[in-house]
Formats: sequence, structure tokens, C-alpha cells
Amino acid sequence: MRHSGHTQELHHREGSGGYGAIGDGIERSKSDLTNSAQSKYYVDDTDEDSEPRPGRGIDLPSYLNLDDFFVQEGTYDDNYYNSQARNERHWLTQPALIRRNFRYYIPLLMWAPRYSLWSFPSDVIAGLAVSAIVIPQSLALALLAELPPEYGLYASWLGCLIYFVLGNSRQISIGPETVASILVGAAIRNQGYGFGQAEAIYFTAAMSFISGVLLFILGMFRFGFIDNVVSRELMVGFVNGVAVVIITEQIPSLLGIGSTKEHDIFNKVKFLAENYTKTKWIYVAVGGAAIAILLLFRILKKLAAYFDSVLDRRSNSTQNLTTKSLRFCLKILRLVPEALLLLIAAILVTRFARLDNHGLKILGEIHSGFPTPISPQHIFTVSNMQDAIQPAVMISVIGFLESTIIAKHFSNKYRYPVSPNRELVALGSLNIFSSFFRAFPQFGSLTRSAVADMAGARSPIYQLVVSIVVLMTILFLSPLFYYLPRVVLSSIIIVAATGLFEFHDLWFLYSVRSWSGITLILVTFGVTVILGVETGILISLGISIFLVIRHSTVPQIALLGQVADTQKYGELNVMVDGELPERVKGVIILKIEESLYFANIGQIKEVLERVERLGAMDAHPVEYANSERGKERLEGVVLLMHNVHSVDSSGVQVLSEVVEEYRSRGVKVCFVKLRDGLKKLFVMAGIIEASGANMLFQKVHEAVDFVKNTQQGAY
Repeated sequence: MRHSGHTQELHHREGSGGYGAIGDGIERSKSDLTNSAQSKYYVDDTDEDSEPRPGRGIDLPSYLNLDDFFVQEGTYDDNYYNSQARNERHWLTQPALIRRNFRYYIPLLMWAPRYSLWSFPSDVIAGLAVSAIVIPQSLALALLAELPPEYGLYASWLGCLIYFVLGNSRQISIGPETVASILVGAAIRNQGYGFGQAEAIYFTAAMSFISGVLLFILGMFRFGFIDNVVSRELMVGFVNGVAVVIITEQIPSLLGIGSTKEHDIFNKVKFLAENYTKTKWIYVAVGGAAIAILLLFRILKKLAAYFDSVLDRRSNSTQNLTTKSLRFCLKILRLVPEALLLLIAAILVTRFARLDNHGLKILGEIHSGFPTPISPQHIFTVSNMQDAIQPAVMISVIGFLESTIIAKHFSNKYRYPVSPNRELVALGSLNIFSSFFRAFPQFGSLTRSAVADMAGARSPIYQLVVSIVVLMTILFLSPLFYYLPRVVLSSIIIVAATGLFEFHDLWFLYSVRSWSGITLILVTFGVTVILGVETGILISLGISIFLVIRHSTVPQIALLGQVADTQKYGELNVMVDGELPERVKGVIILKIEESLYFANIGQIKEVLERVERLGAMDAHPVEYANSERGKERLEGVVLLMHNVHSVDSSGVQVLSEVVEEYRSRGVKVCFVKLRDGLKKLFVMAGIIEASGANMLFQKVHEAVDFVKNTQQGAY
């Protein structure tokens, strides 16, 4: 579904998080356009396969003989509805099925017996390559989350280990992530906790726990579809805004002028303007050099990816030894852990040049040793639970969306299944368990996942390797980071944030002239930058939910007309065989293209009233005074319902009221191609009795002919 957009992601995004290009909608649009082109815009009653029936309608022997409304047992419709009923019985309510589904939610039990040892070397190499990136990123993102640097490592080792058991994506890399980290930091600042304060640690653990529980519950009850709720435009605007917020928050550290607790962009800019004269140039020199090195490697890696793709287009038969060697070197360049090399170089230079004696702030002592579990009594306090709910919900939504996008990209690339529901369970479980070991929320990272893919990851085994390497770092290697300059970590964060920018999507929207999409991006971007990340995500989610509701309440319907001197009926203003269909005088012919329920049935009623008064679905009420349609007597309403698969109780009730109201006025209501599964429902609701059993037709022309040739008010 998204693979086309996410292929673009890996070519132009280098940040630790982010969302795919809106361009992935091209494939869906092409598919929809193709399907629309192949489908008929008209109803041709002359080529019906069904046999002619006696009389104009479908005569029913009795309103009480409901068996006539059903297909015989064992037919397609019967099996379909029975299968739907079986699906509604969730397996959690059936203890006998729990054991059978146990392996489903623990993928390790499914793929481990089939694991090939030939893949083990590739997984080990991928694990080492990702470890070289995740260690410096974890240290940097912990500071972004307002936590001591070792807490970034805590968030890496256990999450990878649990995902190794419960995850089903083979390439996704689990650990600290940029957007989630800044949301954690913002939540800690909002509570007024100091850096590294014990209460901040407990509060962070509460956020991780609540995030995990929420994700776990959503996964168990199969809410994986929520990854389609938030529109791409809103996510792009939000993530671009987050990138700006991250960079502005790190600039004071890059200049060595301290930091401000102000959240809005105006106060941050004011703080910079008032304190830029206090800039410490040793910070600027070290930070600037670090940013330059990281950006240089990014450019070199992009060039390496480009030249490698060019060489890959050549036939294997024409690739000589020189070409193959060059491709191997390009692959090695793309796997260089520049962040780790930068950390090593910065530590060595600071140690031997004693830059810390010249005012350069270093990490200092980092706690080493196995992270001691936090007592539940410190996590599950009333204040923690109440204050952590809102940020935990936001972190869960954003983290799940990003992780699912990454998992689906690689599943499409390598053609293996990934279930959003199982991803929810895996992400929820790892955050629940990690919360007791001082970890902040962790999700998938696009940058590290791309590295894992390039390094040859073939299974979640590589997650186990990452977990072991990070744990060894926690236990034995933490003292080596004593002389690491903090400004270098700020530089890593800034460069990672630049990878969140998504200019491709704006260009795509401009190319298709989607001004509404561009407006959504700019509005969400502005709100996030000006009002803050928390407000930005709340408004983004609110707009997404509003758009979903608005779209679902607008039914897919079309007003049909008749092609002159034929039995063909098509949508008005759409050419049929070179001619435009015309309205049938005194008859409203409405084609309904989707199921009816409480959210859209009101619109159906409103459309019928509008067409009767004004003659068109999009006519404005002010046109009523000059409308000739309002003076035309309505004789009948024909509803083509072939694509209506279901109608809920609200929909049936409103339809019953509409039919009764038309009947009282002497207006006939005919149903064309009403599905067998709905006939019993219509009988029980009294719709068939109100309209008449002979008001069910198989052809639009039969219904129109019946309305025009029957005496007024005869039923």
C-alpha cells in the first residue's frame, strides 16, 4: 500500500525518524482511476443477464413469508454473512483458541524453527553496524529527553531484546527515536522536574508504562487500522515542525550560552537575541566541526547510493572485477558509522588537548552497571498516572505510526507479511517491560533500519546482537565516554533533525495542485512551531479525526438521468455513448455506492429533498426562488442499491420514515437490485409494506417505466 512512497524515504531521509512521502498516494490514485475507468458510469438495462420476471416488479406472495427474501443455504451470500458472524467472536473470549493463537503473538516460535544458519553471519554484521549507530544516538537522544545519557542506553538494550521475541519485522531497528524523545523532554519540563531528578525518572517510567499498556490493548483488540487515520499531509507538517523545534532547542547548547525553559519559539528567539554575545567560540568550533563532518558523510553516502544504483543497472554479465570492487567499496562507505567515529575522535581530542580545561563541558561520569529495576510504588503514584496519560497517548500514536510505516516498507520490499496488530502488541510489551528498567519510550527508527537493511539483516536475530552489544556497553564501556563533549551530542541531534524535513511532499502536492494538502501542511507546521510540539500533535490528531468524520458522513451517491431514446441511465454531466443523460421528468433516480449507517443516512435524506426542490445535488438553497424544479410535481423516487451491502438500525429507521413520508404524498419509492441480505431487514422495518412488494426491481428502466405509467398514488 505504501511501498512507493517509502522507497522515496530511504533515498532522501537520514533522520532517526520521519514519515514517508505523500507520493505513495500516486499508486492508490492510479488504481482508483483505473477501476473507475473500467467501471460503468451508466446502467444499461438492455444487457441484463437476469431473466425477465412477470410483471413490472418482484411480486411477493406475502409480507409475512420472509423465506422468499433469502438465498438458499450454502450459497455465497449465506457463507459470507456466516463468516462475518464468526469473525465477530474474538478469540480472547474463547479459552480453547488462546493456545492456538499463542504462537501468533510470539513470532519467534514461528520463524526460529525455519531459520537458516546461512543468514546468521549477515544478521551479526547488521547487528554490529546498527550498534555503532544506536550507541551515540542513544546518548544524544537521552539529553533531548531531559535525562542522563546512560538512560538512552537503557532504552536500547531491553527494547531490542523483547522485539527479538515478539516482533515480526526483520529490518526495523527499535530504540530511542527523535520525535518521541522530544515529547518526553517536553513532558518532563512541563512538570517542572530538574535534569536527572529522581521524580523525573519515575515520571518517565510511568509514561513508558502507559504507552505500552495502551499499545498492547489496541493490538489485542485489533485496532491496527489506526495507522490509516492520520493523513499524510498532517503528519508531514507536524514532523517538519518538530524538526524546527529540535534545532532551535539545540542552538543555545551549540553556542555554549546555556538553555532556556521557555517552550514557545518567540521566547526562544528572544533568549538567543539577548544572550548571543555570551557565545563561547570553543563550543562553536567543536560543534560546527562535528556538524560539518556528519553532513559530509551524509552527502558522501547519498552519492555512494546514487553511483551504486547506476552500476546496479548494468547487466551482471558486463560487470567486471573493477566494477564489482567499486560497488563493494561504495557499500562499505554507506555502512561507515560516522557518529561513532565522531564520538571516538571527539573523546580523544578532548582528553589529550584537555579542552575541558578551556570551558568545554563534557559528559563526565556515566553510571555503569546493570540498570536496577524501579519499584512499582514509585511508578504507580496517582500524580504520575494522571500527569503521564496525555503525553503517553501522544507518544504512542506518533511512535506506532512511524514504526508501522517502517515495518510495512520493508515487508513490501522483501514480500513478507507484517501485521499492525502484532506490531502494536510487540511495541506495547517492550515499553511495558522497559519502563521498570529506567527506559523512556522507544519505537522504530528509519535511519537505523535503513542501515540494518544495507548491512544484510535477514531476521530479528540482529536485534539480539544489538541488545548484547548495548548491554556490554552499559556494563563495561560507559567510563570511556567521560571526556565526550556535550556539544557533540547536540550536533548529532541537530543533524538527525535535519533529516526530518520533508520538502519532497510539498513539491509533489504543488505538482498536482493540491492546495488543500499544502494548506494542511503549513497550518500544522505553523501550529507546531509556534505553540509547541504537544499542541501541534493534539491539533493534528483533532484535524485528522475531523476529516475522517467529515469524509465518512458524505455518502458516495450519484444522480442519474436517461440517455434519449434508450434504456441506458448514466450520471448527469457524464457522457454516455457520446450523449449526455437527461433528468427524467418527475422522477429522482439516485445511485447509492456504499453501505448506509447513522453517519451518512441523514445526507441521503437531505440530497433527496434538495434534488426535489432545486433539481441538483449541489444547488444552493438561495437558488430555490428561481428554480423551475420546485414547481415540478414529484411522481417517484428510484434508488439503485446494488452496491449497498449493509444498512444499520439508524439507516433503516430513516429510510422507513422517508418512504412513509413519500407515500403520504402519493410519491412512489422503488428499490432496484436490493441485495438479498437486506430484504428481511426491510420487511421487519416496514419499508417493503410501506412502499409495496411490487416496488422491488432488477432494472432501472423497469422502475422508471412503472412510475411513469402507473396511475398517480396507486400502489
